[in-house]
Amino acid sequence: WSTVANGGFELSDALLDSLRRWDVEFWSDIDPRMIQWLDDLRAAGFKTALLSNMHADMAAYARKSLPWLARLDVCILSCELRLTKPGRPIFERCVQELKLEPHEVLFIDDLQPNVDGAIAAGLRALRFESIAHLGTALAPLHVPPPSSTRQGPRRPA
Repeated sequence: WSTVANGGFELSDALLDSLRRWDVEFWSDIDPRMIQWLDDLRAAGFKTALLSNMHADMAAYARKSLPWLARLDVCILSCELRLTKPGRPIFERCVQELKLEPHEVLFIDDLQPNVDGAIAAGLRALRFESIAHLGTALAPLHVPPPSSTRQGPRRPA
């Protein structure tokens, strides 16, 4: 928001506080199917990680208010490391903390430059387009899909 203000916009302290709060609220809407999928992956023996270009306000909120983060093997938030996707160093850090080789890691992101950055760092990577698409893309990799894409009865949310 400071960048916006430096572009010639006048932002009062009150407005800036509101914008920061609204930004955190916007990014806090987590699809429970994806959280269930994280649990399913862990139950199947997969390591899980979050690698996010999350800003400092969101990181503070996430660390305090999102209990599912504790169920991940690794949680890398760019603002805490001062590294960002799609740069190679943040992918290398994630792989190192997972204690895996780059080719053993599957990175999923909705932004193509981040997918390209992961591939350049030696990871396998998929672009997230929808949960249904993800289920289809994971099948040849022998990775369990999110539960909403499986055949048979759905688990309650």
